[in-house]
Amino acid sequence: MAICEEQASYIDKQPRTQPAVEFPYEDIQATTQIRILELLPAGHGDPLKGRLVVEASNSLGPFEAVSYCWGPREAVDNIECNGKSLHINAAVSGILRQFRRPDDPHRLWVDAICINQSLKSEKDAQVPLMRDIYSKASRVRIWLGQDEERSGEAFDLIQETCNAITRAQEKHGPQPTLAQLFACDLPTNRDDRWTTLNALLNRPWFQRTWILQEVSLAQTALLHSGPHTCPWPTLAHISTILFHTQAHNALNTFAITYAARIAMIAFQDARTVDKTLAGLLIATVGLGVSNLRDRVYALLGLAGGV
Repeated sequence: MAICEEQASYIDKQPRTQPAVEFPYEDIQATTQIRILELLPAGHGDPLKGRLVVEASNSLGPFEAVSYCWGPREAVDNIECNGKSLHINAAVSGILRQFRRPDDPHRLWVDAICINQSLKSEKDAQVPLMRDIYSKASRVRIWLGQDEERSGEAFDLIQETCNAITRAQEKHGPQPTLAQLFACDLPTNRDDRWTTLNALLNRPWFQRTWILQEVSLAQTALLHSGPHTCPWPTLAHISTILFHTQAHNALNTFAITYAARIAMIAFQDARTVDKTLAGLLIATVGLGVSNLRDRVYALLGLAGGV
C-alpha cells in the first residue's frame, strides 16, 4: 500500500523498531457502548493526537464512520490517545492524516482504534452494533487508499460519465442504450481514463462483504482516494447503468461490475438481487470475509427473509 508524503515524512523520523506495548484501553460495556476517536487538529506532518471517548450506542453525539480495508497489520505510525501511544498500520495512518482538520477536532469511528482488537470478547460484542454505528454516523467516509495510479483522473471520469448518463436519461428515459449514451458524450474506449477507473475499482475495498452493510446504512457516503472525493451514490449510479447496458464490455472496464454488484445489493435492485439471506449469501460469493459467521452478520441487516 502506498503512503502519502505526510506519512512518509513522519514515519522516516521514527525508530525502525518499536516495542510491542499494548494500549491501555478503558473498559466499556461492549454491548451498549462504543468509543469515538476525537482526532485533534494539527498541521501537515505533525504527530497524530486524539482522545478516545466512551458513549452509549443509543445516545451518540455527531460523528463520522470510516469504511476501509485494513491491509497489512504491521504498525508503521502511532497516535497519542489519552496520553498513551497506540500503534497503527498504514491504512489507518493514511485515514487519520487525510481526515485530520487544521482547526477543530474531528470525531471519527475507526474500528482498528475504537475497538480493543486484542480483546476477543469485546470484538464479538461490538459486531452486532455495526448496524447502529453506520446508520447513525452523519457521514460514512469510504477510504480506498492513497492517490495512486492516476486516481484523480478516474474521479474526473466518474463525474463526466454521470453527466452523460443524466443527459441520456433526460432524452431517452431511465435506461438508455449504449448508443444513446455515446451520443450524449459518454467517453469512448479510446479514453485511457477507463484504465485508471478499472484500477480504482480493483482496489481491495470493493472485495469486502462488510461494505454492503456500511454503504447501504449510510445517511451519506463519500469515496476518498487521497485528496480526491466523489459521492458514493454517483459511482453506484453509473456502475449500475453501465452494467445493464453491457457498456463495461465495450469499454474494457470489467471492474465496473464490482461496483455494480455492491450498488445493486446495497440498494436492493429487484431486477438482479434475491433479497433473502440465502440469496444474498449466494450473491456475495467471492467477496472477502474472515469467517462465515461474519458473512452472515454483514448481510443480516440487508436481508428481507431467510
